[in-house]
Amino acid sequence: MWSLWTDNLLPLIGAVLPIDGSTFPAIRAALGLSLLWLGPGLAWAWLIPDPDQSQRGFAATCLMATARMILIGTVLISLTAVGLAEIGRFSHHRLVGMMIGWMIAGIGIRLLLGRVHLKRELQSAAPGVLVTIIALTALFLLPDRGNWIAGGWDPGIYVGQGVMVHRTGTFHPSPDALLASMSDETFAAFTREANHFLEYQPVVPVDPDTRAILPFFFRLFPAIVCVLYDVGGLDAAMRVNLVLGWLAWLLFAGLLIAHRRSPFLVVGACLLLATHPVWVFMLHFPTTELLQFLLVCGLGLLLPYRFQSRWPAWVTALVLVAGVVNRFSFFPFAGLYLCLCTWMDLPREHRDPVFRMRLLHTLVLLAAALFDAMSCRVTLNRLDDLVLPLVIGGVGLCGIALVVEVLAFHHKTRRILAKPGAGVVVLGLAAAVLAGWSVEQLGYGSVLQNVSLQAQLAMPFLGPLLVIAALAGVLVFVSRNESTRCWSGFVLFLVAVTIVTFNVDAISKLYPWAMRRHLAYTVPLLCILATLPAMLLWNRVGRQPLSKAMAVLYLALLIAYQAPTSLDAMRHTELQGLADVMSDIANQIGDEDVVIADHFRWGTPLTLIHGKRVLNGELLWTEPDETRTKHAFAAFRAWHDQGRRVVFVTSTPKGLAVFPGAVHGTAVWSSGEVDLTELNHHRDQTGFSTRSRTKEFTVWEWTPK
Repeated sequence: MWSLWTDNLLPLIGAVLPIDGSTFPAIRAALGLSLLWLGPGLAWAWLIPDPDQSQRGFAATCLMATARMILIGTVLISLTAVGLAEIGRFSHHRLVGMMIGWMIAGIGIRLLLGRVHLKRELQSAAPGVLVTIIALTALFLLPDRGNWIAGGWDPGIYVGQGVMVHRTGTFHPSPDALLASMSDETFAAFTREANHFLEYQPVVPVDPDTRAILPFFFRLFPAIVCVLYDVGGLDAAMRVNLVLGWLAWLLFAGLLIAHRRSPFLVVGACLLLATHPVWVFMLHFPTTELLQFLLVCGLGLLLPYRFQSRWPAWVTALVLVAGVVNRFSFFPFAGLYLCLCTWMDLPREHRDPVFRMRLLHTLVLLAAALFDAMSCRVTLNRLDDLVLPLVIGGVGLCGIALVVEVLAFHHKTRRILAKPGAGVVVLGLAAAVLAGWSVEQLGYGSVLQNVSLQAQLAMPFLGPLLVIAALAGVLVFVSRNESTRCWSGFVLFLVAVTIVTFNVDAISKLYPWAMRRHLAYTVPLLCILATLPAMLLWNRVGRQPLSKAMAVLYLALLIAYQAPTSLDAMRHTELQGLADVMSDIANQIGDEDVVIADHFRWGTPLTLIHGKRVLNGELLWTEPDETRTKHAFAAFRAWHDQGRRVVFVTSTPKGLAVFPGAVHGTAVWSSGEVDLTELNHHRDQTGFSTRSRTKEFTVWEWTPK
């Protein structure tokens, strides 16, 4: 039946419609991902009651329904994948079974509670689901979106770690048989101490006792990569940020709608975000900041509904957990979020629900931080002296929130704390804790000097015109009295974290690489604030046609200004074609072969993605040492005598000559010249320029002299 479809019907359909054979896997992956992601989200959407639904238009209602599905679906599928991999039980069938279980449980509990408005909610959700399936299909079909699987840099390690979890089913793999069989001298020849852990490959740790190859990064983002790999293979896994970008963009729109922002602000801010160079760049640069942006938008979306029922508080708790499991550095920012929530809730008379909510969120944040500490010790070891400031900041800010909540039980004290002056004092105390958190990273330079330097380096990517428009938006924001305490608190949260992010000197100054640090907070803040002056013009009572035209022109100028840089960011993807080359190389290597790669950039994907036994041959020629070379060649001969094939993978025209000593071998496969385009990442970079590197990959079978 399958051969009938592929050999006959598929070509026939392709001849009639403008599609090819790659379309159907893309549709299948989009359908599968949408069902796994949005299905549980729809089943549990009742956790976020939406009393404003009847007051909105159809488009806003559908966007809000889609945003609720996305948020709950993201939390459920990501934490489920983390849980399965953490206990060593991740597989396709278990993941699908768990997500179906979540759907059945959500519908069942909803029926028991009597909260059934099935027809209305399906009508609201159906357009978002359909558009998401179409959008994901298009995203999976987009050509030349980059092949970021090379080792050494975060994107390749994230993708490789996620695929390794899918391949092994766990975040705690068994000891590697080859490494476990090595003598201590041979093991030392191919590993080294770096960044406070033992490296198997750069940013790929190995346990020195068990000799198991360990995952490096925090769990949530690799779990999402694992899910993408499960539904669509490596091509889908490498497009993880395209998928997250679409979902996060819809959630950003839902956030603005939830806070009852003007339709013009919703449209304008979303357009500015979609065309911002940093946003476009991150869509094909698979690191965790885009997932963090999605979760931050989720926290913002939940704020207006936190007292509609008891359930939004629990959803918020899960989002906070996901944020810390995704990035430990989010811990102090989450504490700041709780402080601002405390400030928002001071006018409330009934304090018991507020205190219980704050206590719940504090406890889950501490639990998530403890989980990171227990499961990702290698990562925290690399963070080294940053860990204590992160812990102090997180615990200190959570403590401030709880202390203020206790004081707020006293009516007169609460009235005093609720006054603007007292609010400034509380926020100042929170800022002091944040300053203490980052003081070790700042050195002795002034905060103003530090922020000024970082802003100057980032300005070409943020856009000077957008920043000026955002500063004008600050004046509008401060002067207008229509903002709710809830909306003001969320904007202040973005402002505070933006300042801290610019203030931290430990962030890499390689650009555009470093701009990922500003995606989750700075970029959405700029897009929101920069739209406010146009919104003011749009809503102006007098001279409406002229005012509206000026508002549209203002927005169009901002988009046009950043469009050239965004087009560069969209066109200039990296390492296109590398995945195919690595797959071809892997096909030349047997499961029992011992592989020595001349560089970790190629050795890492062969290890993590393809499961080959690859040793870090770069150490043999970059750190030449007679003892290292002696033990390495003795091991080659021993493996050869055992009947194992010893294979070298080289990436330069020098071939085996790059290694010290006389390395003899027969070439069994060659890629010819491969052109790999990379972005220029440098402190002085002001755009997305590229450089071309020509590689010639060769697979050699080693033979003794």
